[in-house]
Amino acid sequence: MDGLGSSSSAPGVSDLPGVADSLRASPLGRRAARRERRREPAARRRRRRWRLFVGAVVLVLAVPTLVSYTSYMLEPTSMTFSERSTEWVRADVPFGNWLVDEIEHIYYTENAPKKGGPQLKRLPSVGLPQPITSQTPSAGVNLSSHKK
Repeated sequence: MDGLGSSSSAPGVSDLPGVADSLRASPLGRRAARRERRREPAARRRRRRWRLFVGAVVLVLAVPTLVSYTSYMLEPTSMTFSERSTEWVRADVPFGNWLVDEIEHIYYTENAPKKGGPQLKRLPSVGLPQPITSQTPSAGVNLSSHKK
C-alpha cells in the first residue's frame, strides 16, 4: 500500500510498484512521460494562437463597422439617437432593412392602437381653396393714405 498513491510518474502510467519502475526505466516509458510534459505547453500555445486569430478577425470586422457608424452619427440631423441608429442599421447593415422591418412589425403587432376612436364630424377639405378669412387690403386701396 505504500507505493500506491505516492508515485510521481506521469499521468496514464500505472502506480503499481513493479510496473511503474519498469516503465520508467524502459525507453517507451520515458518517451511517454516526455510526450506528456511537452503536450501541455503545446496545447497552451495552440489555444493562445486560436484566441489571437479570433481576436484579429473580430477586430478586422469591428473597425470598419465602428467607423461607418461613427461617421453616420456625426452628420448633422434633427433625429434622436435611437432613430438615427435605426436608420443606420436600415441603410448600412447587410439585411438591415429587413431586420428593422421585422422588428417594427412585431412591435406594432403587440402595441397596436385600440380600434375605434372619435368619428369625423365632416370630411377634411383637401385640394379645395381655403376661404379668405383675414383682413387683407384689396388691390384698389392706397396704403399710403392710411394714418398711423
